[in-house]
Amino acid sequence: MEKKKEYIDNLLSTIKSLEKTVIAAKDEGAIPFSFFREAFDKTETIMRLLHELESLQIDEMRAQMEKLILFLSEAENNKKTIEKAAETGMIREISAERSKAVQEEEVEKHEEEAEVESMQQELPHSTYSEGPMFTEYKWPEKKESETGIKKKETPSLNDAIPAKPAVLDLIKSISLNDRFLFQRELFNNDRGAMNAMMEMLNSFENYGEAEAYLRKHTSWNFEDQTVMDFLYAIRKGFE
Repeated sequence: MEKKKEYIDNLLSTIKSLEKTVIAAKDEGAIPFSFFREAFDKTETIMRLLHELESLQIDEMRAQMEKLILFLSEAENNKKTIEKAAETGMIREISAERSKAVQEEEVEKHEEEAEVESMQQELPHSTYSEGPMFTEYKWPEKKESETGIKKKETPSLNDAIPAKPAVLDLIKSISLNDRFLFQRELFNNDRGAMNAMMEMLNSFENYGEAEAYLRKHTSWNFEDQTVMDFLYAIRKGFE
């Protein structure tokens, strides 16, 4: 490796020297005969260094091939050893040990999953971050005597438009992993607070109203990647 680095450094140095010689001849306008001799010498040096590098590369490849052949030979010997051990019953003992190790890993995995589920169910509930609850505003109805116009019996907009999905439909558009991320990073790990917010957002007619509510009633940094991911998930839920 050191030899290769030495060759490459010499090659770069010679190429730079040749470049300076050519630039000097270009700036002078007239090319002296010494330029050709010096250029040929440096070109010959470059060719020699390239041949040395090529030979070194071939030697390295040959060494790697020898290592590979040795590795394959050892693998073949190991295979024969295993086949011989199988005849004497050693393989059965090895298989039993491996089976025992796999069973222990499965038990540890199930214990970890049970612990995670238990922790999720025991997350602390806080009413602090649930936010204020707003009553639904209704426009005042004008009496016929005040308007002088008899109200026509026409179907309302609510009759023409299908009813909104049930509460918390927005959260169904968020994957389980993202729910845990948003709950931890944006709602102080409070599942109740997150559900209350999703219920509020689900009451809006479109994404614009939902985003405006979030910007007004939260102290989030809307340049934060987690907040932007949450807004994207909400927007997809309204589509």
